[in-house]
Amino acid sequence: MAPAARTHAQRLASRDGYFPPESVIRRIGNSPLTPFLGGGPAVLLQMAHPLVATGVVEHSDYRRDLWRRLVRTLRALYLMAFGSKAEAEQAGAIVREVHAHVAGTTEVERGCFPAGTRYSASDPELMLWVHATLVHASLEFYVRFVHQLSP
Repeated sequence: MAPAARTHAQRLASRDGYFPPESVIRRIGNSPLTPFLGGGPAVLLQMAHPLVATGVVEHSDYRRDLWRRLVRTLRALYLMAFGSKAEAEQAGAIVREVHAHVAGTTEVERGCFPAGTRYSASDPELMLWVHATLVHASLEFYVRFVHQLSP
């Protein structure tokens, strides 16, 4: 018999993940406003990068199944912040596996990137851009709608 899934309350109290219960990432991530209000602006900022946008348009099923894609993304982020180290590692491995197939060459000029520019979802600069948009949007919405953070 498979072990029972942990509740969110059990995850909040657990110390078997990468982030302890008192961490800022857990405090911000525990507010339902953060992913729901901050997620939209984060996606808009992500798509502002021409190579990220190209990767999404060329390799994603967002047109056909936006909600399933959103749920998979939110679940991966949730497990990375609130899961055990094993769950976080597994979520990260799944994300890396999906992103390993996202690569190509632009066919036309994309902003400051000329036609023929190579892109990859595994590119550290593009991953940093996406991560920074998530952090920025999450912090902005948490501070604006939930609670101020100390320096």
